[in-house]
Amino acid sequence: RRDPKAQSNSEPIEQIIRRTLDVRRQQLLQSASGESLGRFLTSNDASLRAEACVRAAELKDPRWIELLAELLDDDTEIVRHNADYALYQLAKAYPDAMQVRRDEWLAADRPLLQGRALNLFADLWPEDTLPLVQRALHSPNPTLRYLAKTMVLDRYYKSNPVAARAQAEYLSQEKDPFVLARLDYDRRRERALP
Repeated sequence: RRDPKAQSNSEPIEQIIRRTLDVRRQQLLQSASGESLGRFLTSNDASLRAEACVRAAELKDPRWIELLAELLDDDTEIVRHNADYALYQLAKAYPDAMQVRRDEWLAADRPLLQGRALNLFADLWPEDTLPLVQRALHSPNPTLRYLAKTMVLDRYYKSNPVAARAQAEYLSQEKDPFVLARLDYDRRRERALP
């Protein structure tokens, strides 16, 4: 552990440690019940929060909807992704519980939460969500505009002519230098993929 470059049976010690910690997390969460899951969802360990989201998806316990929504704005991408997945699984069992929170989540002053919520609702109710995505493309927040385009439009509405027009209009009006640089990076990376 003190020397991450150390080898054990030709495998770096760091990989063994990582694998061991992963197994311990999985074992710990496998026995977690609906009542005890909250402490894992609020852990300081991002990998534990991410695994706890997966466990929440398995348990489908609606008491964790609000906490999972908070994790849509987590500082770690895998936690945001897994929280989105857990909410999707919960929405299958409790669609009304998601619908009543939609406007609140989309009105939040947190672009990561808004972007992930749009992603979730586009996955669940694509037709109802498209107008919300179009509105997000005109948000004053550049991060939300970027997420609405890349995370939602590009994924769920590729062949939709209304979405194509909205995207073309958005791209013609986007002026934020960081968003433009990121969109350019995304295009170059997509072209480089096999």
